[in-house]
Amino acid sequence: MNAAGLLNRHVAYTRHLEAALSREAGSSTVVMDVLLTCGLLLSTASQLRLPGMPLGPGESLLALWIGLMSVREVIQLGPPLTPALSKLMAFWCVFVIAQCLGALTALLINDKHDPRWVRHDMMAYSFMIFTSCLLVVEPGAVARLQRVAWLVVAIGNLSLLLMLADGYGVIDITSIDGWWWDRFRGWTAIPNTLALLCLVLTLVSVHLAETSRRMSTRILAVLCMILPAIVGRLTKSDAFFVALIGGSLIFSVLKVFRWLQVWDQRMMIRTCFAWTLVMLLPVTLALSVPIATSFLGQGQGMLNGIFRKSDEGLKEDASLRMYLWSQAVKRGLQSGMLGLGPGPHLVVPPVIAATFGTENEPGGVENPDPSVAPNFEAHNTFLDLFTQGGLLMVLNFLCLCALTVISTLRAHRAGLATLICCLLAFGMFHFIVRQPIFWFAIALSLVSATSQINMLRKRGRTR
Repeated sequence: MNAAGLLNRHVAYTRHLEAALSREAGSSTVVMDVLLTCGLLLSTASQLRLPGMPLGPGESLLALWIGLMSVREVIQLGPPLTPALSKLMAFWCVFVIAQCLGALTALLINDKHDPRWVRHDMMAYSFMIFTSCLLVVEPGAVARLQRVAWLVVAIGNLSLLLMLADGYGVIDITSIDGWWWDRFRGWTAIPNTLALLCLVLTLVSVHLAETSRRMSTRILAVLCMILPAIVGRLTKSDAFFVALIGGSLIFSVLKVFRWLQVWDQRMMIRTCFAWTLVMLLPVTLALSVPIATSFLGQGQGMLNGIFRKSDEGLKEDASLRMYLWSQAVKRGLQSGMLGLGPGPHLVVPPVIAATFGTENEPGGVENPDPSVAPNFEAHNTFLDLFTQGGLLMVLNFLCLCALTVISTLRAHRAGLATLICCLLAFGMFHFIVRQPIFWFAIALSLVSATSQINMLRKRGRTR
């Protein structure tokens, strides 16, 4: 065989090898994306956790994904320091410093704490540090997070269908109770966790509809908003309802403002009207659930059906929240605004402590022990961070969220800006920093915004 024949065979073999490696890399990428998606979704499924196990199925899948991604980064000799990774690393460095200062403050003033919940928070925060940072590492972070966003929405809708089927008796999953009295909770321990997941699924669908180039994928993204909006309302979470209403207003304002900036002959009135209908769709569905329930009940007022509670119930809720929030502020000030370290630090309210161990106590929830130490939370992200890491941690969290929102606004990503604002609104009534789905939203917003800003800068259209 002559030299030309040998060269041709070598070239053909090289191309065949590259194609095989490409197929293998593609299949491994799909496996990693599905692994991450299932970990994010199942991290909220507390009822699927086996008794006595420190990790549930979601945490186990996330741990496996973290391990595989860490091995990849070690082989690649570390990820490049991108703007998204820099922001997250800076946030977590300040976060750890604030937690350490809080723990030292608690030690100096001899503050009592429950070691079980301190260990719980330390493990949860460790998971969040690795998960959030590995979500944004290059190469391929933009494409990876966009793929995972579609998978989260698609598989998330499928899981919600299974939850509804189990909750309404179509199928029977052993040891799963899909209801918290009259509130739907699916596979989660408390309905508010499911409401947070539904909020993210709804607004990520808005982002996918906004960024899709083909009409078919845009319609698919719009359809994916429907089920999360309905299930979120079935949880009867007031925070979900308020966040969704506020998100609709924010998204509409941002879209109108953007349209005024780029208005030309191509921007038709029907386009603006269509986008308005898209954002109003989940709100309409969320409103229709309690209205239909009130209509069928024939004895309840429509307004009380929408807001879930009677006047007395609203007053009791407001009184309990004010008690917890004032206690959180007091504890934070007692620490010199340095915090008290990881874990909850509030006294269990007597109204709640009276239900522990009684028939009124909902199943599947691990309650704090009132006799050990102050170990209840304010159920407010900012105040819980204030009691743990003081003013430094609150400012650190606000800085990260503000930078994320500013980046999405500069990138003209109204859906992502709405997502972060709605999560902050939801966080006013719940502690969301330990939820992996929250950090997925932050990572998606940072990476997508940074990529879009760079593209706009090349075109000379960003300011």
